[in-house]
Amino acid sequence: MSETPIKGNLGHGKLLVLARYFVPTDAHMMKACLESKGVSAVIADANMVQANEFLTTAVGGVRVLVPESHFERAQQVLKAFEAGEYQLDDDFDVGPEAK
Repeated sequence: MSETPIKGNLGHGKLLVLARYFVPTDAHMMKACLESKGVSAVIADANMVQANEFLTTAVGGVRVLVPESHFERAQQVLKAFEAGEYQLDDDFDVGPEAK
């Protein structure tokens, strides 16, 4: 997956649910991963879940939505993410500036 991110392509069509998460941070990580691959994404219900975690199951969790025109590509990115293709190795060197 070495495609260059597409900047400014917001897609078209209605928003479709790509994934649901119980933890808002997980949804935001997925959104960032999608956007890094050129897929626009929107997070829904994160604020409600953060304000009252007991509503998480009632609202169906935090949703990651993508435009219909990006849905197929988004599914590929989600599958790669879940397979651990973007995971950093334990010996990943962050460089001398971070130490």
